[in-house]
Amino acid sequence: MEQIGERIKKLDSKRKKEFVSLLQKEGKKYNIYPLSSEQKRMWYLYKIERRNPYYNVLFKINFNKEISSAVIKKALTKMIKRNSILRTMIIEIEEYVYQSIASHVEIPLEYEKCNVSEWKDIYNKAVLEEKNKPFDLENEIPIRFRLYELSDNKKS
Repeated sequence: MEQIGERIKKLDSKRKKEFVSLLQKEGKKYNIYPLSSEQKRMWYLYKIERRNPYYNVLFKINFNKEISSAVIKKALTKMIKRNSILRTMIIEIEEYVYQSIASHVEIPLEYEKCNVSEWKDIYNKAVLEEKNKPFDLENEIPIRFRLYELSDNKKS
């Protein structure tokens, strides 16, 4: 599905002004709101240097084998559903900037099986990738996950 920001970019100047006027009056009806002052500061820093991952926060949680990936995905889905900021993307229309809160999003979860003997190298590589990978605030929600299932089996 095409993101709202992409659809707005296709509007001519007159239609953009009409849309901004509509949002100023009835934005809540469409789950579109003005940015908070902190969000505005973050947005302008992002505009200056889009490839900077300065707000990335990485952490690792170890689960025991009794917890399935389906249970973890269900918990992440609930967390994102309860916290609207985790379903938020930024929309810029002319000089106006808004946050669009999606009613539903696909959980950005990467899943990989790996051998315990490879884990340290895989983990270090993943941390390096993620800490240097900025979010695209206009086209993706500001959270992503990686799930690794470790096995003791040796690869042939």
